[in-house]
Amino acid sequence: MIRINLLGSAKYLAGSSSLVYERQKASIEEILQFVQRNSESSYENLKLDNIIIAINGVESSALSTSEPTVVQGDIVTIVPIVHGG
Repeated sequence: MIRINLLGSAKYLAGSSSLVYERQKASIEEILQFVQRNSESSYENLKLDNIIIAINGVESSALSTSEPTVVQGDIVTIVPIVHGG
């Protein structure tokens, strides 16, 4: 089980502050696809350049691998980046 916490507008779009992904391990891309499939609203802006992803409290870009794998028991937090023009 991988717990996915959603903050800000991600929580609003999903209709929930968290989701549970029943997998032993998954890539970030698989997790984003799971969130998109299980959201109440259109999740078109859920792209890597519009969000920050933390795995167990550590921003994924700070991890030692470019393609982090999330495993059972991990907590993934998705935080939308708010910006304007």
